[in-house]
Amino acid sequence: MALQAVTHDVQAESNNSTTRTLLPFQSQVQMQAADDSNSTQTLTGGHPVQKNIQIKAHKGVETDSNHAPPTSNVQFLPENHSDITKIVIDPHFQLPHRGCVYPEDADFSDVRFFTKFSAENLDPSLCTYIIIPSGSIQGLTLALTSPNDTDLFRLLRQHKASFPLLKLILSVGGENRTHELSEMVAVHGIEVFAASIAAKLRGWGLDGIDVYWNWEVSPFRSDEILLPVLLQAIRKEFDRESLETGKERLALSTTLQETSQTNSINGPPLGLVVDIVHAVSYDQGNTAFATLHIAHHSPLFGGPLGIPSKANLAQVLQDWHQAGIPKAKLVGGVPLYGRGWILGNSNDTFLGAFSADQDLPSVYTNTSGYWPYYELCQHIKQDNATVVFDQRIAASYAFTKTWWVGYNDEQTLRGKAAWVSRNGFGGLFVKDVSLDDFAGTCGPKYPLLNVIRDEQAKPNIAPPKIGV
Repeated sequence: MALQAVTHDVQAESNNSTTRTLLPFQSQVQMQAADDSNSTQTLTGGHPVQKNIQIKAHKGVETDSNHAPPTSNVQFLPENHSDITKIVIDPHFQLPHRGCVYPEDADFSDVRFFTKFSAENLDPSLCTYIIIPSGSIQGLTLALTSPNDTDLFRLLRQHKASFPLLKLILSVGGENRTHELSEMVAVHGIEVFAASIAAKLRGWGLDGIDVYWNWEVSPFRSDEILLPVLLQAIRKEFDRESLETGKERLALSTTLQETSQTNSINGPPLGLVVDIVHAVSYDQGNTAFATLHIAHHSPLFGGPLGIPSKANLAQVLQDWHQAGIPKAKLVGGVPLYGRGWILGNSNDTFLGAFSADQDLPSVYTNTSGYWPYYELCQHIKQDNATVVFDQRIAASYAFTKTWWVGYNDEQTLRGKAAWVSRNGFGGLFVKDVSLDDFAGTCGPKYPLLNVIRDEQAKPNIAPPKIGV
């Protein structure tokens, strides 16, 4: 039986819900006809060869084009529509993306309401996936930071009874454990580590993994060139496991810390391998107290100091897209904490003004100048603070005669969610879900996550187009 290769524009595929694309980064796929086991046709697509996969012809698998978008621009269709077996089933995501980072340490309480944040009081309708930063690398294999993490996984899985499309993504690396990634690749452990992941994730009842290689804390700056190699090895194993088991492929994402990486990371291959790219677009430049100048840590436009800069959400997403990452896979980061300063002069409350010091430590986080939104909203009310929405950066800040803090309020996040969706990007992720007003200290619960969800649901905002 002859097989027909069809190459087309991915955007045009949204109306076809009866076909399935093959692996996006494989250049040779051997397709063997069910009625002619001796005839094999090799089709070449031009990407690095990962593995030759024997695939028999079968009827098209029906998919939901909204939740299971194609990831390739090549399809292989049998001319007589006979049965195809052994295909990679892409993960189904609810779109647009709303990623919720789970706190690394949720062992804190709202002393006013005696409410401790936990998996039980998480509202799963506000997240399309949850990033759990509990992954570790031990002995070149995937592990957990604590044996108690499996209890957390069990509690989070209970939410999937009501929201079956909710994804639970384990994160490795980050600020505290990037060194584990560096140490693993230093001893040529990529293949061993990649081969260990799928079985571990399935055993824990999780849906995928996020690789967060934080260059700011990496001991070897050159490690960034190995990120695509690591991701490609993991994707190869995820594809293999899906083919062998018939299960939906495990999801793969990565978190990119700096736009300066666009100069050293080859975007197109990375964009083909992963499902989601988390673009960290906050705490850049002047906003982590590198100087004592008042700056906003999470502007949509402009810059932290209120003057033109590339350190803003819009520019970060555009830079990564220009580097070769499809828009629909780019998810912008927004923090649910404020960063603030003690004023040097009560009249100097503008961006770029000189401050006296970092703001007072948070009662809840015990970190200077780092206030959860649920604490900040109380301070604004109690201290009768002035709230300003700065049009130059499309973000809010509040101040009194003694302190100043920049933050994301409902107005700010409504604008960010609208801009991201209308410009075709994949969505937003928040850091972290526990910093929203989860207990309703200042009003309705989860006001920030609710406004993101509500804005994304507006009928004039279309879901992202896959492949663009």
